[in-house]
Amino acid sequence: MELQTWLKVNNIVYQQEGSIYTIDQKQYYHIHHKQDIIFDSEFNLIISEQELFRMNENNITDVVFYFGSKWYCCDYQNTQLNLLKYLGKSSLYDDTLDCFLGVHGKYELLNGTRDYNDWCKKALFTGYRSLGICEKHTLAGSFTFQKDCLKNNIKPIIGETLTVIKDEYKYDVKLYVINNLGWKNLLKLHHIHNILNHEKPHIIESDLIQYGNDLYVVICTDTDILNIDNQILNLKTHYQLDFCEFISDTKDKERLLNIQQYFQNLQIEPILISDAYYLDSEDYKTKIILNEIGKTGFQNLSKNQYLKHFSEIVDQSQSLFKDDNFFADILSIAINNANKLHSECDFIIKKDQSYLPQYIMNYGELSQFTSNSDLFYSLIEKGFEKKVINKNLDFDKYQQRLSYEIEVLEKGNVIDYFLILSDIICFCKSRGILTGIGRGSAAGSLVAYLLNIVEVDPISYDLLFERFLNPTRLLKGVLPDIDQDVPSKHRGEIIEYIINKYGEDNVVGIGTAQALKLKSLTKDLLKYGGENFQDANK
Repeated sequence: MELQTWLKVNNIVYQQEGSIYTIDQKQYYHIHHKQDIIFDSEFNLIISEQELFRMNENNITDVVFYFGSKWYCCDYQNTQLNLLKYLGKSSLYDDTLDCFLGVHGKYELLNGTRDYNDWCKKALFTGYRSLGICEKHTLAGSFTFQKDCLKNNIKPIIGETLTVIKDEYKYDVKLYVINNLGWKNLLKLHHIHNILNHEKPHIIESDLIQYGNDLYVVICTDTDILNIDNQILNLKTHYQLDFCEFISDTKDKERLLNIQQYFQNLQIEPILISDAYYLDSEDYKTKIILNEIGKTGFQNLSKNQYLKHFSEIVDQSQSLFKDDNFFADILSIAINNANKLHSECDFIIKKDQSYLPQYIMNYGELSQFTSNSDLFYSLIEKGFEKKVINKNLDFDKYQQRLSYEIEVLEKGNVIDYFLILSDIICFCKSRGILTGIGRGSAAGSLVAYLLNIVEVDPISYDLLFERFLNPTRLLKGVLPDIDQDVPSKHRGEIIEYIINKYGEDNVVGIGTAQALKLKSLTKDLLKYGGENFQDANK
């Protein structure tokens, strides 16, 4: 594809003077390569002396070049494959619609694609002021999505797509967070959906009715609106208008019939949301490959579930309507509702705030101690006497280390954290449940040793407390992290004890949120391409 064609196809506004292209007030030099030899053996761009002379003459350091089937740009002294896209303002730039609310990024595993930073770049390019994430059955990408949006001066709108089951009927809803209470309600619905109903992830309509406040509830387009409980319609509920065209005629007909059913009833107002799983229309094959790698089957294949310009959404929708006036009225309402959601959803997940619960003293402890701090010092004193004084160890050395650690823990307000862990270990030992002796940097804490959380004396082994925790990390909001190994057969028993003592709202399972990594994805792509397992695994 010629450079000018590429720029026009990708809606990039430019000016050209010979081999010099000006894009967004920045000059790029078009490097011409002969015989398709682009890089030298050290991956440096091959540039002729004449081209370098022209670049220096015009004080240009950035170049554009063709590689594979795409155009890239970079500083010629620092070769990188930066795709030549989303620069400046699109030729289709339009700020009529404030937000694009259908983001399905890389954390919707084996279905959504791309870093959120890329979504932000195209959003700015097209004219959107905010992005809404609505990945199916997961909130794993929320923090990263929020961070990347804020970094790019895009307003983040946190949401999720959940499945609702009513008798034998199943449909999806998008839930967008309005405020802090809405976030708590979404977390409750997420917990019901993925934890309590983990064998068949779903919520029921009564869950949505109970926890649907302070959320925008959007009924997805594939839903027969007549099957929805009327109480749900009393929430801040809207119907998603998405006129995406599918490859399957059967799927297309099913969706269009549902939209027709909606227009015949119009019980709730529409909202303009186009689901997007990739950034540009030519990337649709990526979703097909991901679905096949995940063995999820082809999930409603479409070539136009991408981040569209507002004008593209309008053009693709208008052809489905015979009555232009009706279309204009419906579109206006749907746009206004989307813009209203953009204005009302004003929530940011706070990461600099600690939510650690307090230790709950038992009756015996309450009769002896007036505060958790008194209990903490008493347990430390007993541990010090047993593990230091009674063993005739260097009193001053241990006392100095202990004073320093306690000072750091008090500044970080994490005394209760250590009391809770000590209590859990005490429970395990009272039931004859084996616990680990200490793993990772926590073995460097004398306080943890004296409280029986770990069984390793850090001073005897010259272990540093700073590897575990220090004042600088605490000031940055980094909390202590102590791993403890227990037999898997007793895991449920221990969790039950913790829930009973500290309350279900203060206990949560954790996991590592991951997207596809380069190494594993490369193996999967090789196997997808027909390579055998042994070769792909090399």
